[in-house]
Amino acid sequence: GITMQLNSAFEKFDFFGRGPFENYRDRNAGSLVALHESTVTDQFVNYIMPQANGNKTDVRKVWLKDEAGKGIEVSAVTGSNQGLMEVTASHYTEADIYQAMHTNELNPIEDVVLHLDHIHAAIGGASCGPATLEEYHIKPGSYKFGFVMRPVK
Repeated sequence: GITMQLNSAFEKFDFFGRGPFENYRDRNAGSLVALHESTVTDQFVNYIMPQANGNKTDVRKVWLKDEAGKGIEVSAVTGSNQGLMEVTASHYTEADIYQAMHTNELNPIEDVVLHLDHIHAAIGGASCGPATLEEYHIKPGSYKFGFVMRPVK
C-alpha cells in the first residue's frame, strides 16, 4: 500500500465499504458494506498499548473533505483486488504508534495520515488465543494494487 499525509482540513471521513467500526479481513463479517460518514478523529481506537487501528476492509471509495465539502476522492481500481482496498485514516503516524507503550504517550498531529492498502494483515488472537487462521495469511507472490485520486469540489 501507500501512506500519505494530507492537509489537516480534510477531517471529514466518508467511505463506501465495511464499517462503521474498524474491521480486518478475519474480523469483518459483522461490518456492513454501506456508505459510512464519520471524521478522521473518530477513527482512533483507544487500545491500552497503541497499535495499528481503525482499518476498513472492502472499501470501494473514500472521501476526505473539509468543512466546505472540498477535498479528495480515492477509488479502488476495478480489477485490482476486485476493485477493493483497505483504508485507515488517522492523526497518528505509524512511527508514533510504534514508539508509544501507552495511549497517553501519543500526541496527535494536525495532518491526516491516510493509508491505502491492497491488503492488510489479519488480526488473529495470538496474544491471548489462537494464531491467525491459515486462510487469512498473506502469501508470498505478485500483487497489483491501484487507485484513482481526484479532487472533490
